[in-house]
Amino acid sequence: MSSSFSVATRLLRSCPTTLRTSQYRLAASTSGRLSTRFYSATADQAASADDAKPPPPASESAENDLDAKLKQKDADIAELNSRLKYAQADFVNLQKISAREKEQTSLYAISNFARDLIGTVDVLGLALKSVPAGALSE
Repeated sequence: MSSSFSVATRLLRSCPTTLRTSQYRLAASTSGRLSTRFYSATADQAASADDAKPPPPASESAENDLDAKLKQKDADIAELNSRLKYAQADFVNLQKISAREKEQTSLYAISNFARDLIGTVDVLGLALKSVPAGALSE
């Protein structure tokens, strides 16, 4: 493994510096074979962008403008939170009303079915009474 590592090190040192640091890096794997790993150049650019210094402090008027914008955004957030809570409460109420109406509808449907069934049973009972007893035994 040490020989493959030394080969990788010599190969790395022979590459141009920019190629070695930003795009390709060779590493010795545990089995002793060399493998190529690819790294994007955007990671190096992102790291250098993070190291950038913050902008200089703003003037008093800019700070006042930012404070006014911040207060406006806070008011917008409070108003949107209020609207969200009202919408959530309306949704919960709608669920409760729907459940109650569903229950009432099922009870009403059963009562209508029972009312229709009672009328049919009455008519069937009258029909059986009108049939002579001898005809029923046949």
